[in-house]
Amino acid sequence: MDKKILNCIQAKPKSVSLIEPNIKVNRGYVLRFNYGSEIVKGKRKQIRKDIYLDTDFIHFPKNAFDRQQNTQAGKDANAILDAVWTMIREGKYPIIGSHSLKDSENNFIDWLFKTTQDDKKYTDNTKKSYRALVNHLKKCVANRLPFESIDKSFVAKFYDYLKYDSVNSKGISTSANSSIKYHSSFYHQLANASARFNFELPDNVKYSEDKTDSKPKEYLTVEELQQLIATPEPNLTLRMGFLFGCFTSLAFDEIIRAKYYDVEQDNKGKHYIK
Repeated sequence: MDKKILNCIQAKPKSVSLIEPNIKVNRGYVLRFNYGSEIVKGKRKQIRKDIYLDTDFIHFPKNAFDRQQNTQAGKDANAILDAVWTMIREGKYPIIGSHSLKDSENNFIDWLFKTTQDDKKYTDNTKKSYRALVNHLKKCVANRLPFESIDKSFVAKFYDYLKYDSVNSKGISTSANSSIKYHSSFYHQLANASARFNFELPDNVKYSEDKTDSKPKEYLTVEELQQLIATPEPNLTLRMGFLFGCFTSLAFDEIIRAKYYDVEQDNKGKHYIK
């Protein structure tokens, strides 16, 4: 975590808030530490300290990737805020440059696996994605990665590995989009670890132009769906299942697992899939 933030925590603030980006002054996310007030020249003055967060916020997003970058910046800023509040709430005011990890616990890979797999807020798909991320890390650096060894060069090295050398479980090279997704998840959790264990968070890499060009989407028109509805099909389950997926956007795996009680009715008489 940034030493400036740690210094503010050590000063024992009364409250901490996250200030949204401000376009007028070209400012990204800001952590505001409030320390109460004091009388200055006969007037009461609020004592506060603002720390500007390096979250790569783009004030004028030009495309979907820029918007995704801003979404991730917001998540990273809130993760830092949560970590700060945890320190304050638990009364932990760390000494700069130290952490309380034992040598056997000083392994980002083990911590990442346990943290993501034990978190009840994560869905099964999210946990599966983090397991894949852990596997990529192990293939890149083996099984041990001390927290303090993760510097700016490693952040760049891991992204290069994801982009050029990594493959999935089927032996297929990782796409540019997936490389960005994995790396964003890695850096997000690195920020969480930095806040918790008090080591400096290295700068992230820039990969805004690495994203794979979007392919034109192909979809069935309303007229084509009407034709399908009117076309006889002896396999009623197959026919209705396919049409059900078209109108609900559910994936095939979700359709075959669906139950009647998954469809509920609200107080206005409208049906929805829970």
